[in-house]
Amino acid sequence: TGKNLLMTVYKGNFDYPYEFFVSDKYVYYVRSKEEVGSSIVQINLETKKSKIIKNFTITAFIEKINGEDIYYVSHRDDFDTELRVLNLNTLKDSFIAGDVGDVQFGKSRIIYMNYRTDVSSRPLHAIGYDYKNSIIISKSAMQYIVNNGKIYFAETKLKKSPVDGEYRGDMYNSIIYVCNEDGSNKKALTGNINAYISKITPNEIEFMPENQSKYYRMNLKTKKTVEIKPSFI
Repeated sequence: TGKNLLMTVYKGNFDYPYEFFVSDKYVYYVRSKEEVGSSIVQINLETKKSKIIKNFTITAFIEKINGEDIYYVSHRDDFDTELRVLNLNTLKDSFIAGDVGDVQFGKSRIIYMNYRTDVSSRPLHAIGYDYKNSIIISKSAMQYIVNNGKIYFAETKLKKSPVDGEYRGDMYNSIIYVCNEDGSNKKALTGNINAYISKITPNEIEFMPENQSKYYRMNLKTKKTVEIKPSFI
């Protein structure tokens, strides 16, 4: 409580941490340095002392801390990513899934999209907390959120490229769906939306047409659509 300085974490000898994870007893963050690697660091809030939990020769990002488990994504390069879990008691480090980008943690499953370096559709997956039996929720999703046991996602239409014959998602052509975390009871919440979906919540979406001249918000229940100033500006 109050506004007194508790401690200074960043001292300039490493890249500034992206996120801090704080409990009543500890602070966790990742200390990284280009061409050196990363370290998961724990700070004891009572003693103010830091210790390194694990060192990596690659880049790592903490996604979530759940009890004694640290979930993190490791990056060997732009196209070699893994979701892993490190137990703080045993220091056992377990593989969960490969080619992982965005990750969210639901009630019964971990939901993740494949990694990408551009704005394009990707497969959307769900895997149980036993880290077995991954399933595909959507072959071509743009955005998604997990909320109260449900997955809300924008699914694009796959189009065959005349250049290389590969099927790719049309980012300006999506339908919003909702389903359970195991993929069951999938239903459409909208018709086809000829726009890029920039934000999804359980109650509304924000989107912009291809020319990006205007931005809109749609209520998913009433389908009422209004022009807005986008939240990401």
